Amino acid sequence: MTNVTVVHLPLAEVADVIRGVTFQKYEVSEHPSSDRTPVIRAGNIGNELELERDLIWLPSSRVSETQIMRPGDIAMCASSGSTKIVGKSALLRKMWRGTVGAFCVIIRSKETHCDHRFIAYFLRSAKFREWAQNAAGASIKNIRKSDLEKFLVPFPPLDEQRRIVGILNRAAKIERLRARAADRLREFIPALFVKMFGDPAENPMGWECYPFSTVVKDKTRMVQKIKRRDYRTSGATPIVDQGKDLIAGYTDLNLGQYNGPFPAIIFGDHTRRFKLIRFPFFLGADGAKLLVPVGKYFDPVFVRTNAMLEYRECWVQQAL
Repeated sequence: MTNVTVVHLPLAEVADVIRGVTFQKYEVSEHPSSDRTPVIRAGNIGNELELERDLIWLPSSRVSETQIMRPGDIAMCASSGSTKIVGKSALLRKMWRGTVGAFCVIIRSKETHCDHRFIAYFLRSAKFREWAQNAAGASIKNIRKSDLEKFLVPFPPLDEQRRIVGILNRAAKIERLRARAADRLREFIPALFVKMFGDPAENPMGWECYPFSTVVKDKTRMVQKIKRRDYRTSGATPIVDQGKDLIAGYTDLNLGQYNGPFPAIIFGDHTRRFKLIRFPFFLGADGAKLLVPVGKYFDPVFVRTNAMLEYRECWVQQAL
């Protein structure tokens, strides 16, 4: 295998870091108009940029041309009360005439030593997110512009960068397909349950019914809860909360995790999501509940699937 030379360059050498737009509350509108510019904020930054929803609109006179995003720009959250959010970023892949808010920055490649897609992937890496989560600030984590500009980014030769980007693009495509399949499966399981066993509210099979509180026990107090600001991108033990992702983060704590029996059910009392967990974990301190089926006559998968039916969820919440 040929050795590849990697150079480490400050981000400022290969990209401009542009501050987001500051504004007053009275300047904000939630409705577009010809004299206003759309603004994305931290909540719009995910695996991709959400450019259609949850926008605010500012007078265009408040936005400089430099602050208007261009295809290939990266939007990053630079200030947040949550360590999980600060430092998260996404690439703008199409034409969109908008900008970012004051708690975000735009990273614009100079295209001198690098492929902008390589920078975008690196800024989503565990190494960078770990650095970002250690940003200064007690209650509000803040990545200073000067610190971000000094951050050393490893750059292999341009051809190697493009090869790496190609591999990661293919992996990202597979992940998107997997996520879509998982979404469809979540919709399919309750429908299949009804088709096989009938509507539980009508109980056409004539099965014996039990109050939900006798089928499971609430074991939430058994597990140490981790606050969102303490989530890490890597660690010894996963953290499970009521969010969309199966694993929300990681921690290196070694006391207070749930070690069984498995599988266990996680129920989100705000999101009303159910998760079936088969591995040791810590619980996120966001309203998630740990439910353990009682006795050998109740299968956790069956209990979880029954409870997933939409009209059951409010009833489950009240029963807990």
